[in-house]
Amino acid sequence: MPKVKTVLIVDNQETNRILLRHILTGDYNIIETNNGQEGLAVLTKEKIDVVVLGLIMPPMDSFEFLRRKKENSELAKIPILVTAASDKVGVGEKI
Repeated sequence: MPKVKTVLIVDNQETNRILLRHILTGDYNIIETNNGQEGLAVLTKEKIDVVVLGLIMPPMDSFEFLRRKKENSELAKIPILVTAASDKVGVGEKI
């Protein structure tokens, strides 16, 4: 039986996490965090196959998350998918 891959969803928007969980559940093990700091902590403790990363999140945005991930040679190998979505009107204009 093939091993089920684990996806880490890192996004401060609950709506985005719910949508991604709905799409991925059943095919993947899902772990969720709501900010980059928590996401990095999970990466160092769990075997993660891919990260789905929200673009803009406090207190650590995706750019800082990626910089810190890259500093660790083992974590640097984990693929990242970056998402940019918001349930707020007009937010896309700031990106």
